[in-house]
Amino acid sequence: MSNRLQRSKFVYFVSIFVGTLGFLLSPDVSDFAHYTDFLNALLTLSGFATTVLFASYSLLPQFSRQLKGLKVPDKFRDRLLVTTIAFALLSVLLVMGMLFGTKANHDIFAGYFALLVGIVTFAIGQMVIIFNILLKMNGKL
Repeated sequence: MSNRLQRSKFVYFVSIFVGTLGFLLSPDVSDFAHYTDFLNALLTLSGFATTVLFASYSLLPQFSRQLKGLKVPDKFRDRLLVTTIAFALLSVLLVMGMLFGTKANHDIFAGYFALLVGIVTFAIGQMVIIFNILLKMNGKL
């Protein structure tokens, strides 16, 4: 488990920094003119990414058999699983965010916004690393 945590130190640091910055800005629901449209767009992106990541994770053994000799690195599988979990958690948080009305408690919304921004940053950072690993693997094929 410690290897998994050490592989993503930079992404964790950036996510915590951005989440803390989001909390310090402490926005209000009324500050967002198109709050529900923004959440709908993020929910669509998150749902699509979760579906693609679940499908790719479940198809890894099949591709390994078809492309004999292709060794899928453990770090790739770990990152793929962690990114899938992050996007699934993001989807749940976005659905919860739809429950905030314009008269939501400021402190609760600030905490929610910090968590949301941190998880979005983490998930996108992990996705960039996954694409980098895929490009390196593609060069070895």
